[in-house]
Amino acid sequence: MPNVPTPSLTILIPTYDRPHEVNSRLREIDEQWGDAAVVHVQVNPGTHSAAEIDRALFRGTLTIRENAANIGMVGNIVAGVQEIATEWLWILGDDDILIPETRARIEESMRLCDESAANAAVFNHWYKSPHPLPVICNDLKSFAAATGFGDALFLSGTIWRTGHFRSHLEDCVVYAYSCSSHTLPHFSSLILGRSPVLVSSKPLIEWTGVVRWSRLEYLDQVLVLLRHPVLRPVAGEVYAFMWPSLLPIFGSALGQVRSGEVTFRDLLRVYGMHLRYAIRHRPSLLVARNGLVAGPVKGFVRRPR
Repeated sequence: MPNVPTPSLTILIPTYDRPHEVNSRLREIDEQWGDAAVVHVQVNPGTHSAAEIDRALFRGTLTIRENAANIGMVGNIVAGVQEIATEWLWILGDDDILIPETRARIEESMRLCDESAANAAVFNHWYKSPHPLPVICNDLKSFAAATGFGDALFLSGTIWRTGHFRSHLEDCVVYAYSCSSHTLPHFSSLILGRSPVLVSSKPLIEWTGVVRWSRLEYLDQVLVLLRHPVLRPVAGEVYAFMWPSLLPIFGSALGQVRSGEVTFRDLLRVYGMHLRYAIRHRPSLLVARNGLVAGPVKGFVRRPR
């Protein structure tokens, strides 16, 4: 009997009440992976049932688990991660549309990560790096020069070694209300020098531009992330990395005021918090930004395309 290679990647789709979106993702995955696909769907119950997810035309390995109650987005991801048995994990949003090159880009990045002992790969969807990509980033400075906070924050734009992601689950849960806790594995690994992160310039999905979260709430809570004990000593450098991605969100939050979703008083309160933080960290903020835009970046290790 011929040896069948063990699947190295599981695609985890956490979902709530959108079986039609899940069915679309399954069709797209099937087109690229065929019977080599391994997909786990973790369902928070809602108006629709998990039974509406169509298994019929999916040729790969598909498991579906529905929670007894709605345990929230983070809880749903944590529950799904416990089911993963492969070395690599891709957490895919149920409404994030695959592009034709998705599989090839993921597999190439897994190969590069294996060569460099990187435990995660970030795929830029918005940030245009002045440096050639893909690269292996060994520290925060090189990471900040290769990608943006918005890309590091985009969960569907990252693949992980499953064990690495699991080892940071506690942080992801404790800081979940910061809306950005899943960036902590990147920050911790780079700041502590535990493992590098691959950054690629090639996206994995076709972003629809739909934003379902409150911009003001995000700005209100993102500073919580900087209280993490690993990040606190270099909070100025981390905030400098965040800053370019926060600017459009400030503008978008103003739009929420105009639409009546939030009050102007709340907006001023959040703006004031960020202004005080920026002033407090102004020296390191300026040093960090000046250092990040200067080249060459020693932390880069160029990998062949």
